[in-house]
Amino acid sequence: MGIKRAVLPHMHRVIRHLSDGRCHIHVYAYRGRGAPRLATYTGADLQGARQAELAGVDDLVKAYAASRVAGQKPTKTIHDLVVLYRGDPDGLPKLATSTRAQWSRWLDVIDKQFGSLELRLLKAAAARNAIKRWRNSMAETPRKADYGIQVLRRVLAFGMEEGLVENNPATSFKKLHNVNRAEQIVTDDELEAILSKATIRARHVIGLAAATGLRRGDLVDLKWDQVRDDFLIVKTNKSGGRVTATVPLTPAARAIIEQLTQERREVIASGAIPSAFVLTTERGGKWLPASVTQAFIRAAAAAGVAKRLHDLRGTAATRLLLAGCTTFEVATIMGWEEKGVERILLRYVDPGAIARRAAERLARNETAG
Repeated sequence: MGIKRAVLPHMHRVIRHLSDGRCHIHVYAYRGRGAPRLATYTGADLQGARQAELAGVDDLVKAYAASRVAGQKPTKTIHDLVVLYRGDPDGLPKLATSTRAQWSRWLDVIDKQFGSLELRLLKAAAARNAIKRWRNSMAETPRKADYGIQVLRRVLAFGMEEGLVENNPATSFKKLHNVNRAEQIVTDDELEAILSKATIRARHVIGLAAATGLRRGDLVDLKWDQVRDDFLIVKTNKSGGRVTATVPLTPAARAIIEQLTQERREVIASGAIPSAFVLTTERGGKWLPASVTQAFIRAAAAAGVAKRLHDLRGTAATRLLLAGCTTFEVATIMGWEEKGVERILLRYVDPGAIARRAAERLARNETAG
């Protein structure tokens, strides 16, 4: 995805066309007399000015945040705090792109629900009760309710970090949705049935998800320069690229990579330019995360399997365990707690397979010794 124009609360743009054909885009912190000008972008025409703005989006966000911190808009209410969180580099802009989109919608909901609430009143029991009533109004969709509380909790925590909030009443709520999907897996029989109903390209992405445990965002962003002979190097999207995971290639993963490698060689031999991405759609383009989910849903429904795409991470965990990885290694790769991996091991992995794996390791160690 390309760089997107910054869309922040109250930010105001003024476009001026000059007599010589050039164009200015003046960006202000908010609409009205006295509003600080954050930046001016100039181009040979309107398109050029917009391109200049896109190139300077990071500096614009920082200038916007600085204008808020400087006090042009005092932070006294939840609305003011939401505005600050949207623009501060340690707030919404710090999140991964896909997460930002979801959180931005929830910030709108929170602003509408609690925007007029003064921050100083968060210490009162009435504030917690109001949040609880809001959470309970979504009880029929517990995951949705939990997500809303999660976003509100983080916004208020941000306010505490900035010294604007003394109390965070959103921290006292337990989750309504308690299903631990980390312990759910798609069994080998279920996976085979799903793959039989998927398109050729969908088989690649679903198969690699089951073999590596990568989240869908990391799968669609996987490029050939991240592929090594025995492993993949992935800067995870969930961490905003701050965490690099080294994912070993199991036999199933290697088979998919080798097939795609051969296809890529054939594309190069034909004189065409291959995609930089490992996984591509039938049209040769990059997968969208939502399209991966839809492809899995369609194939699973056709196969009569009631599982989610995310459950393939449990499948991958069992395969990594059977391939010889320790529970600690699997937990590190998957980003889980080791206890969760141990539960998967006890629930899904054949004890005989565990014994054979241990014997093979001992034999290798004795040979090496």
